[in-house]
Amino acid sequence: MDPKCSTRIEAQPRPGEGYSILTCLNFSLAAALQAAIAVEGYDDMDKDENEENISVGKKRKREGLESSGDENESGGLKGEDSSDQQLRDAAQATPSSSANPPAPNQSRKQCKKERKCLIRQATQNKGFLQNTDGPRPEALSKHLSTIQKTTATINTKSLPANASGYEATFNEVMGSTVLNYDKLIADGYKLVEWDRTKPLVMAAADTERVFAVGVAKPTGDPTYEVACEAAAALLLECGVTGGFTQEEIDENLRGPGFMALNFGIGAGHGPPAPYNLCSKHPDVVNRLRSSAALERLAQHHSAALKFYFPELYSYYHEHTMPVRDRHKDLIPNWVRSIFCAAAVNLGPEVATYLHCDGRNLAFGAKAHHPVSSKVYYPHPSATITHGNTPIQPGETRVSFTQYTPGALFRYVDAGFSTLKKLKKRSKKRYAELMAKNLTCWEMGMGLWPMLDELSVRASGSTSSKRKQAQDP
Repeated sequence: MDPKCSTRIEAQPRPGEGYSILTCLNFSLAAALQAAIAVEGYDDMDKDENEENISVGKKRKREGLESSGDENESGGLKGEDSSDQQLRDAAQATPSSSANPPAPNQSRKQCKKERKCLIRQATQNKGFLQNTDGPRPEALSKHLSTIQKTTATINTKSLPANASGYEATFNEVMGSTVLNYDKLIADGYKLVEWDRTKPLVMAAADTERVFAVGVAKPTGDPTYEVACEAAAALLLECGVTGGFTQEEIDENLRGPGFMALNFGIGAGHGPPAPYNLCSKHPDVVNRLRSSAALERLAQHHSAALKFYFPELYSYYHEHTMPVRDRHKDLIPNWVRSIFCAAAVNLGPEVATYLHCDGRNLAFGAKAHHPVSSKVYYPHPSATITHGNTPIQPGETRVSFTQYTPGALFRYVDAGFSTLKKLKKRSKKRYAELMAKNLTCWEMGMGLWPMLDELSVRASGSTSSKRKQAQDP
């Protein structure tokens, strides 16, 4: 299951209401996944609390912007792209230097601070690229000691991965009817109440392995809220001004009445190597890629995956970073996101049909983030059916998702080639890979954490059911 990370934006949530997750007893998470998981500063968990995160320091300084000070513990990113006015306001930007020329000594201080920011940014980028950064013990204790647990009665071995173990077996789109909450309940779906104040961890009852996490909503950090709102506004605006034809909107098989775009790095199903996804609307894609708000959410997705699924994250890192290094022509959407591609549903009333993203890594994660509702949850979208129930009249929803195609992992395991080329080059290596593929699905599920591991990590202990099973 590819951890597909997505952000659904609901611009006008009803005050005082929590969000719920619907899961079916046979584990078709259909409408259940209108609940999501708000990232709570996971990109800051591996840094000192006083450390600023400047993503584009030079540009901020050129435009007269400064960081708003120490990072809030709940986790907003500092130094977002100054092109987003709302983020500038949230960061409490200083007036432009052209309007108020600084004194010479102040200019020197600013230059010194800028250099420090750039050095810090380079260090953070290096830590990401080399996978040497990690969450602080106090962050583990804070976030993992208060989790809300729920289980689903499923048989994980029966989930529909294909013979290779890298992708799912069935069609991506499984329905053409908008979901109905009352009907879902009548059909036996389970309602899981969740107010987003604590992480919600979903585990398979048969293995006690965690397959999805709802990340608690950050508190006390207005910059994160503003980033979500800025991203929502951008997606809504792109939906209106992007120049999409009605025919393009009608061709969207995910749901009715909204435009969807995919961009980033693709792999498989024809081309012999990973490639840059093409779009009929490159101007819109460039706008999305240059958005400080979306970059911030993308980094949240990546860091939250590493926080809750560290072994799965390492598997991603071991496969995606070599591809970036080998193919310099490939354009990652954001440097410090582990995911290769992104998708946006531009609204204004996104409600997807029941579907599975069959080409995503079968045991991987999709990072799903309904943006203005500040909800984020990584889950295996290739093998788990999911969708959205409709929103109420007057509400707005858009979504932002990150994922990685399963074919990219197969490409790396085949020695950066297709299986056909590998067979011609080395029959022995080909046979070894085919034998490995027979257990690829089980290996992938083994990368999901055991339920008790989260508590163990919170306490700093090294004993868990997984470790006990591995010990002689």
